Formats: sequence, C-alpha cells, structure tokens
Amino acid sequence: MPCVDAIAALKIDLCFVSTSAVSGGFAYHQEQHIVSVKRAMLGAATRTVLLLDHTKIGRVALHRVAPLSVFERVIVDDGASAEALRELDEHKVAYEVAARS
Repeated sequence: MPCVDAIAALKIDLCFVSTSAVSGGFAYHQEQHIVSVKRAMLGAATRTVLLLDHTKIGRVALHRVAPLSVFERVIVDDGASAEALRELDEHKVAYEVAARS
C-alpha cells in the first residue's frame, strides 16, 4: 500500500491517533486499510498518544490496531465513567482525563 510505504519512510517525534473502540487492553478499528495506516504511523513515531472519546471504551471493532501498552499516554474526555477508567487502570494504561471547556 503506497500510503503505508510513505509513512514507514518517515521519522516522527510525536504521533496522536484516535480509534473506534477500546476493550481488553487493545485499540480496535473497523477498517483493515485504516489499521495498516495507523500501525505504520505508530511504528514511525518515537512517542505515541491515543485520543479517546469515552463512548469508545468497552467496545470492540473488527480489527485490533495495537495493545494500549504501545501508547505513552491515553487522553480521554471527562465523560468517561469510573467503570471505564477502571478498565484502563486494570490494564495499567497511563491516561489523563481532559476536561471540556
């Protein structure tokens, strides 16, 4: 895939990515070609951050993108329930809750 090859040729200091679902210590996405691009982005980056909408926690999609352990930090919005945050804690995920303005 030309896009993946182009990304693999880059060296990125900091990569922010999003995902469709998070469950069981993994990030998921429903489209395989997007998964390939996201994996290439993660592989090219020195530091990685996952941006996560609280509605994605506890859900799965068809394809695993990566384990949450590959992310230096997960940033989730303040709509996340205590139960959702416990799931991140159980998988020893470093996260921050971002407050809406």
